[in-house]
Amino acid sequence: MGSDSFSRALAEGGYLWAFLLAFGYGFLSSLTPCVYPTIGITVSIFGARSVKRRRDGFFLALIFVLGISTMYSALGVVAGLTGMVFGSILANQWVVIGLVVLLAALALSMFDLYEFALPASWQTKLSSIGGGGGKLSVFLMGLVAGLIAAPCTGPFLIGMLAYIGSTRSPFLGFSFLFVYSLGLGVLFLVLGTFAVSLPKAGRWMTAVRGLLGCILLATGLYLLAVPFPAIGEVFRSGWTFVLLAIGLVAAGTAIGGLHLPLKGAGALATIRKSVGVLAVTAGLYGVFSSLTYAEPLDWSRDVAASEARAKAERLPLMLDVTARWCSVCKKIERTVFTDPRVRAALDDVVLAQIDLSTDPDRAEGGSVRVYGTDYPLSGLPRILLFDRSGRLVRDWNGPPPHGVAPPDEAGDVLDAVAEAEAGR
Repeated sequence: MGSDSFSRALAEGGYLWAFLLAFGYGFLSSLTPCVYPTIGITVSIFGARSVKRRRDGFFLALIFVLGISTMYSALGVVAGLTGMVFGSILANQWVVIGLVVLLAALALSMFDLYEFALPASWQTKLSSIGGGGGKLSVFLMGLVAGLIAAPCTGPFLIGMLAYIGSTRSPFLGFSFLFVYSLGLGVLFLVLGTFAVSLPKAGRWMTAVRGLLGCILLATGLYLLAVPFPAIGEVFRSGWTFVLLAIGLVAAGTAIGGLHLPLKGAGALATIRKSVGVLAVTAGLYGVFSSLTYAEPLDWSRDVAASEARAKAERLPLMLDVTARWCSVCKKIERTVFTDPRVRAALDDVVLAQIDLSTDPDRAEGGSVRVYGTDYPLSGLPRILLFDRSGRLVRDWNGPPPHGVAPPDEAGDVLDAVAEAEAGR
């Protein structure tokens, strides 16, 4: 997944191997944490529809995947020519707000306030192919799913984007990223095909649709935590917050947030339903947020002061370049930096951090200066570790030949810190 892997695949195996690699990268991207929220969206869309045959479910899922493909194929050409990495899209608060509004609109349709559908004439034509109407909303949610998954695509796409940028070929940009998006869509094809096997009849389906609507709203809160970090601080790690979140789900369900109908209900039922939906939504988001929250290290945001302290006290220096929209950064914080052994080892290391959440252009084409040397950035995360004398010991996610893969276990950091502390 390095920046040169795609070019090497082209040189060694030709275009066929490169397309297979693009498809494989797409499939691997579908297994990353960014895709988790879209699983709920997929089940919400297909599990709540009155599709009776798996063949029709597959057709709807294909439309969903084509929505993903449209987004990546169109933006991929631009990204390849400009050097952008898709993860930074979520750094724009207006993009996030637009996605949240769309998720909220689809959630309200789950509560039977209205239904998204194509014009009647279009539905008639499409119904001859299979599955009936409502395909416009499926296609739109495919676009949304592609954007939600975007933060995890950087490590897989950087090589393709670099190659596309060097060729200046919109056709190659379109074709490679279309194949990539098909690989990303395999999981959704499976989910969409088998989700339609859920029974549709019965009053219980109102509760199911209510739950799916709350999942969509909770996904919106998950996205809002990127440009508005205070939302992500409401539920922290620990069983106290988990139990509080579960209690909100239980209370919201008891009030009537799931089983009460909203369409045509009286004033009291509407109030109960609304309060219940808010409680269940907050609880669902809280469970996810608490289980994935990582207590941050004591990072300093003043790099110059940190560098001066490291020099004066003859201590190693670690510089973490991160952003709230960087899912790999969050994974490292959650699985590596929370390890007690790592935290103990970093007690004698000066910790500095640069947050590029609101500066995606710098994250994908800027640089950071440490100890008089400029280090170019081509995506996040980027973690630099220097020993006591200011010598670079590790360049996690840096360019070849000295760069290494981001740390995915405590041992990677422990070994590097031991080497940095041994330096003179």
